[in-house]
Amino acid sequence: MGDQFINNRYRIIRKLGEGGMGMVYLATDERLSRVVAVKRLDILDNSSEQVDQFVQRFQREAKTMAQFDHRNIVSVFDYGRDEEGLYLVIEYMSGGTLEERMSVPVSAREAAALLLPIANALNYVHERGVVHRDIKPANILFDVHNNPMLTDFGIVKLMDNSAAVLTVAGSGVGTPTYMAPEQMTKDFDHRVDQYSLGIIFYELVTGKKPYQGDTPLKTLYMHANQVLPDPRLYAPDLPQEACDLIQTSLAKKREDRYPSMAFFGHALQRVITKEGLDNRQWPTETSESETMIANAAPLSPETIPFPVAAESEKPTPSFLSSDTDSAPPRRGKTKKVSPLIFVLGCGGLLLFGLMIAAILIVPRLIKNNSLKTETPSEIIVQLTEMAMLPTETEVLPTNTSVSTNTPQSAPEEKETDTPMPQEIATIQPTEPSAGAIWQRSLDNMPMVYVPAGTFTMGTNDSRVDQRPAHEVWLDAYWIDQYEISNQQYAVCVSAGACIEPVSYESETREEYYNDATYSNYPVIHVSWNQANTYCTWTGGRLPTEAEWEKAARGTDGRIYPWGNEFPDKTRLNYNNLNGDTTAVGSYSTGASPYGVMDMAGNVREWILDWYGNDYYLSSQENNPMGPEEGEVRGLRGGAWQSDVNSTRVVYRNLGYPQNSSNHIGFRCVNLP
Repeated sequence: MGDQFINNRYRIIRKLGEGGMGMVYLATDERLSRVVAVKRLDILDNSSEQVDQFVQRFQREAKTMAQFDHRNIVSVFDYGRDEEGLYLVIEYMSGGTLEERMSVPVSAREAAALLLPIANALNYVHERGVVHRDIKPANILFDVHNNPMLTDFGIVKLMDNSAAVLTVAGSGVGTPTYMAPEQMTKDFDHRVDQYSLGIIFYELVTGKKPYQGDTPLKTLYMHANQVLPDPRLYAPDLPQEACDLIQTSLAKKREDRYPSMAFFGHALQRVITKEGLDNRQWPTETSESETMIANAAPLSPETIPFPVAAESEKPTPSFLSSDTDSAPPRRGKTKKVSPLIFVLGCGGLLLFGLMIAAILIVPRLIKNNSLKTETPSEIIVQLTEMAMLPTETEVLPTNTSVSTNTPQSAPEEKETDTPMPQEIATIQPTEPSAGAIWQRSLDNMPMVYVPAGTFTMGTNDSRVDQRPAHEVWLDAYWIDQYEISNQQYAVCVSAGACIEPVSYESETREEYYNDATYSNYPVIHVSWNQANTYCTWTGGRLPTEAEWEKAARGTDGRIYPWGNEFPDKTRLNYNNLNGDTTAVGSYSTGASPYGVMDMAGNVREWILDWYGNDYYLSSQENNPMGPEEGEVRGLRGGAWQSDVNSTRVVYRNLGYPQNSSNHIGFRCVNLP
């Protein structure tokens, strides 16, 4: 084929393969003396109208790609027509395709590092009104330096729906294995690309395609109706950040996915570094980000470009380089064990042989001044969500016996064996006003009064477990203004009623629970059982989901505790802006309508209720207490590493009651 030319300019060296639009050849540009790839348009012997449609699709690809200037998008050098038909000349990628490299699963961190540049490229094209619509491993190429590159915009749909768009030729085009449920309809947007990238991430970390039927139609049906297989079945050690990314990006309903590719990029970066935004401020329109457009308009939350880690921070996927070294484990971190021991939900990491030192913390006096007062496709038949269990460490059975000086075997912990309260909360008979403060003397916790009445719980515009919005009546109650702190929990431990947290560490601090520096920070590494024990000790209990949500959103149906304004670093600790917990009550502008603090960030909070995915369909109207039984308990609120989606007051999560984590704490409720 060396003597064959295309348009007397491109000398064909050999055939590379078949692309989505025809044959692909390796060729030499005789004019510029460079190696290129030439795509031939395969025009069939059809009617003149059909041929015209094919030609227009081809020309659209060429013109669209030629406008892109991004380091992770394959460049278009030329396009034209000769006696044999149409052709497209693009940059030659000598590294082959991602599809050719996906022989074995890789770590979540490696998968995220690979896909982050592609997400960045997609964010770039989405900002220009283009949806790719055919994201798949075969369309992710590698250059000579092993940089991932995005190609083949032959079936994109311009989001402006201009008259020039060939909706007939383009409709329903794509690869079923990677297609979003709504993609076979005309009602889709940029989030179909996010879904496809999420499928690739799933396949990279598990070695399995989540949906693969005997026929393309069966595969499409599975995308729309079948429950997403828990990736932890194939990758038991998959971290919580990866589980969150999979759950959100592969939501059946597009409104439940990340609002933009920028947010998807944030989630990928959390998997890579667990540092999210690297403690930097949100970019502005003047940021020097590669995803920015010159002279761009001010950014809205959905177009915030995500930062790209410095080259020294980017791990090289093992299937890209043979000399990649894994990062050494951090000293003092709890180690994961084999998944053969016990199967937990996604995010549940296993421990065995764990012995808890029973040496008690010297009781510390809690002063009143120590607590801060600053305070949305017709193709979808059924919407289902996979159950993600976000807890990390299993609590071994213990009891409430107290050690004095020497370590002893961990006592048995029982969910039903809680100590008698040492003090019963008594409230004055006079009806307090909404937001009134009463201080619980046992642990000096300020409690906020929430009066009796109705409020709207849930929403009609999000995940199935948050629907439908429904009116609930709640009797009056008092709820802790702050999350329970290390100092307060230590008092319960020293009194012999509570057992110590599973770990003294936080994400970045080896000494956290037993360091006076963090005495006013939320206690973490406590199970539901431990949290429930503490609240019983105070004469109260954990809040129900309804009680928690009303205290967080009030009666005006707000999206966040402070209102409907988009989250930012002044209102809450989230999105890894701090990389760890902060002192309770540090964000006064993030207070709920009743003055309750930290209900959107810092740590997630254990809830009294059993978790039910469809509970809202049959919830009681008065004082709902959740399902009568279950396997997992509810969790509410966002945490220091949560994305913006999970900081909404309607967001629900879940965890095994015997588990704990460095991003889960609690607060209590007392009844008048």
